Amino acid sequence: MAIFLKNVTFHGILLDSLFEENNTMWQEVSTLLKAGIREGVVQPLKRTVFPRTQAEDAFRYMAQGKHIGKVVLQVSGGPWGSLAPALAPASSA
Repeated sequence: MAIFLKNVTFHGILLDSLFEENNTMWQEVSTLLKAGIREGVVQPLKRTVFPRTQAEDAFRYMAQGKHIGKVVLQVSGGPWGSLAPALAPASSA
């Protein structure tokens, strides 16, 4: 809750409503999103990657609720590895 004391503003966007028939706002949102990515303002979420052999560890890590971003279970190699650096899980010791 301390983050709310730092004068931070949060905005929620219901992206599914942009896909409703006759909604002309989608083009504007798409343009803003592309510009944000290009300028580095919009960045991928942080992620912590566990190999599939450590699935139980991944769920325990996620259950602690101390992580930021996504907890990913890597089943096989893939192109997403180059999108953003993965974080190593914090030691529970």
